[in-house]
Amino acid sequence: MGSAFACELPHDLVFVVPCTTKDRGLPFQPRLDSLGKPSFAMCDQFKSISRRRLVKQHAARLGTSEIEAIRFALRRLIEVRPRPVAMCDGLDRSAVATDPVIDRR
Repeated sequence: MGSAFACELPHDLVFVVPCTTKDRGLPFQPRLDSLGKPSFAMCDQFKSISRRRLVKQHAARLGTSEIEAIRFALRRLIEVRPRPVAMCDGLDRSAVATDPVIDRR
């Protein structure tokens, strides 16, 4: 799975989400039924690989709902939330400043 933007990047890399047939029951590994047998997208193992490793195109195509499930899982895995920045004494504490950080829950 990729995007038009990722395909236009000026390097020899592509981004991939590997798949498995083992159901681990994880919420970030959505089920895929378009690949001939029940499979699961391992969104937690999203990676970049060289374009040269792609030797042939897979015959199966993912459905729209499967692509959306993968996108949703990827967004959840890399979600960035703002957090309050420590305020110095003497400053107006009614104004809340935010600084984007990774939510490490």
